[in-house]
Amino acid sequence: MKKYNLLALALIFAFLLNSCGSGKKAYQKGNYYTSVIQSVDKLRRSPKNKKARIALTDAYPLALRTIELDNDNLQKSNDPSKWKRILANYNKVNHMYEEILRSPEALTLIPTPKNYYAEIDNVKKRAAEETYAKGLEFLLKNTRPDAIRAYDLFAESQSYVANYKDTNARMEEARIMATLFVMVKQDEVPATYAVSGQYFKNKIDEYLHGKDSYINFVEFYSPEEMIQLGYQPDHEIILRYMDFSIGNVYFKESSEQLIKDSVIVATIKAPVTNTGNSGDTGGTTGNDGRRDNDGNTSGGNDGNSGNNGNSGNSGNSGSDGNSGGSGKVKICHKGKTLEVAQSAVQAHLNHGDALGPCGGDGAMASEIVVQEGYIPIYASVKATLTTYEKTVTSKAMLSMTISESTGTRVLKEEQFPAEHIWVSKWGHFNGDERALTEEQLHMCTQKELAAPTRDATFNILSEQFYRRVTQNIKSFYENY
Repeated sequence: MKKYNLLALALIFAFLLNSCGSGKKAYQKGNYYTSVIQSVDKLRRSPKNKKARIALTDAYPLALRTIELDNDNLQKSNDPSKWKRILANYNKVNHMYEEILRSPEALTLIPTPKNYYAEIDNVKKRAAEETYAKGLEFLLKNTRPDAIRAYDLFAESQSYVANYKDTNARMEEARIMATLFVMVKQDEVPATYAVSGQYFKNKIDEYLHGKDSYINFVEFYSPEEMIQLGYQPDHEIILRYMDFSIGNVYFKESSEQLIKDSVIVATIKAPVTNTGNSGDTGGTTGNDGRRDNDGNTSGGNDGNSGNNGNSGNSGNSGSDGNSGGSGKVKICHKGKTLEVAQSAVQAHLNHGDALGPCGGDGAMASEIVVQEGYIPIYASVKATLTTYEKTVTSKAMLSMTISESTGTRVLKEEQFPAEHIWVSKWGHFNGDERALTEEQLHMCTQKELAAPTRDATFNILSEQFYRRVTQNIKSFYENY
C-alpha cells in the first residue's frame, strides 16, 4: 500500500509542477492533456491570456482524441492491466471536464466538454476483477514475496469496488502467508548475579507489542503467546545475559593545603596627621600618647613630640596600630581567642592559626568590608581541604541472536555492552574558608550518598540494552 501512496504523491507533484505555464510548451511537445490543464489554470488567473486561449482551443480536441484512441486499443489488447489503464484515461477526461467547468473563460472556448461518469462504475468493476484475479495468481505461488504482492493487489481491488467478492478473506490469507512470525525469548538472569531482569523483560515486551515496533508483515510474540495462538515461528530472537560486574566500589581520600594571597584579614582606623605649632600640639598623635611638662610625648611608639614649644612632627601610628583605635586583630590560637597586632597577623597565620575568634574547625569567615576612614590589612589565608570520592562501577553484556526457526542458520548476532558509573563526592576543611573556591566550599556542604541497589543499577544498564536492542531489531526487519 505504501508504494501506491508514494506513486500518487509523485503524480500530484508532477501535475503541480507542470501546471505553472500557459500550456503552449506542453502542446508543442505533444502532451495535450497537460496542455489543457495548464491553459485552463492560466485562464482562471488571467482570462484574457492569448497563449492560454490558443493552447486550450488546440489541445483539448487532441487530448480527447488521443485518450479515446488509447482506450480503443486497450480494449482490443490482452494487457492484464487494461481496465485499470482505461479507468485512468476516463479519469483524465473527467478531470478536464471539471477543470473547464471551473473556468468561465475556458467554458466559452469549450462549451460542451465531454465526461465519462456514466461509464466509470462498469470500468471500476472490470478493474477490480482484473486486479483480484492477478492477486489470486500471486497468492497461489505460496512464497512470502508473492504473498506480499497478492495482499497489495487485493487492497487495490477494494479501492475500485469496496468489499469486492471475498477480498477481505483473501487479504487476511495473504497477510498470514506474508507475515514473519518472530518468537522473542529472553533468558532469565543467572541467579549468581543476584539481580532481577524483570524490568528489562517488561520493557522489551511493551515495545514488541506496541506501535513503535510496527513493521509491515512482521509480528513479534513470546514463546507462551506462540503456543497459545498455535503459530510456528519463522525466526527466533534470543536475548541472553553475558558477563556481569555490578557494584565494584572504589574509595579515594585526598588532602591539600590551600593558600590565597592578598586577602583582607582586618581593617584599622586610618591615622590622623596634625602639624604641631607648639610643644602643646606636638604630642597629640596616638590615643595613649601622654605629654610631659616640657611638651614631650610618650605612649605612641612613633609619636614624636615638639620640643620646648617647637613644631611637633606628625604623630604616626605605632606598631600596635594606635591611631584612633587599639589596632588589635582577633585570631584563634590553639583553641583560644587572642588579640595580636596587625603586623603579627601573618606570622600567626603561617603557623596555622586561624583569623577570627575560635568557633570550631571550618568556621565560616565573615566578609570584611572596608569602611570609609579605615584601611585594610592584607595577608595570606590558609586552609586544609580534605575530599572524599566514592565510585561504584557496574558493567554488563547482553547478546542478541536472530536465527531461522530451525536453528540451522544464524541471520544476525551481536553483543551489546553497558556501563554505569555512580559517583559521590564530599569533603571538609580546616582553616580560613576564603582560601577555598566556590566549588570547593560547595563540596564541603555535601554528605556521603547511599549507593544505588544492585537491582536499581541493573535497571539503569537495562535502559542501555533496551535502546540498542530495539534499534537493531527494527533496522534488521525493515530491511529484511
